[in-house]
Order: sequence, then structure tokens, then C-alpha cells
Amino acid sequence: MSFEEKTHRLIQTFEDLCRAQPDGQDSYDALLGWDLLVPVDFEASMSLPVPAPCSENTTVLSAHRTLKAAKRLAVQLALPPHVSHRCDNLDLGNWFDSPATAEAVISHSGRWAEDLDAAYYTALYLRTAERSLWRQCPISYV
Repeated sequence: MSFEEKTHRLIQTFEDLCRAQPDGQDSYDALLGWDLLVPVDFEASMSLPVPAPCSENTTVLSAHRTLKAAKRLAVQLALPPHVSHRCDNLDLGNWFDSPATAEAVISHSGRWAEDLDAAYYTALYLRTAERSLWRQCPISYV
């Protein structure tokens, strides 16, 4: 089973949310500072001299670290249980773009509903880290 999402939503409010965390840049780096996420537990990031989509080097990060940061945001935003857990190809984007989201906003109000872009990216990074750990596989940006 593959995992693909199109990041067509605005990311600025998610970046701001990450930087507003008590650990600021650490949260930002744990969620947005990688090109390759691996299911190995280590603290610091590693830089490999291999071209990445947006830079000359590939930054490798532990999925464990990303998962911790994403879980903190998910709790803070009170993401609803309605958000897809399966997350195969485009499942998250499709859910956030569907009428089911409008229904979830009504039945499960909260901070997540006030900024669906930040909620989407929170769910995306949460599910990405979970998938890397569940499947014991690396995940990269393409």
C-alpha cells in the first residue's frame, strides 16, 4: 500500500503554529525539517550529501521525533476522531476536501475547525510518522 498526499493547502498557519510551541524551532524542525523520515529512534537530524527535492543535501529525521511533535499539536488542536486513520493515497486530502469535514466541524467543534489548513498539516505529519513506524519504512518528499 502506498502513501501519497498532495500538499495544496496553505502551510503558513501550520508553520506559525509550530513556531509558537514552547520548544519553537524544535517543533518546527521535527515536523518540517526533513526530506527523509525513517523509523529509527535518534535525536538529531542527519544531513546526507544526496540531492533532495528542495536542497543539495537530504535531511534525515527520526519518525519517532516527528510523531511526538505531531501528537502534541493534534492534542492542542483537538483533532476529531473523524480524521482518516487509514491514509492510503490522498485519503487525508480527500477527507479535508469532502462534506464529511463540514459535518465534523459541526459535531466536533474546536480549535482544529478554526484553521483547517493547520489541522490538515497536523494530521498529515501525524499520519506520515505513524505510517513510517507501522510499516517500518522510510518516507520521503517527492
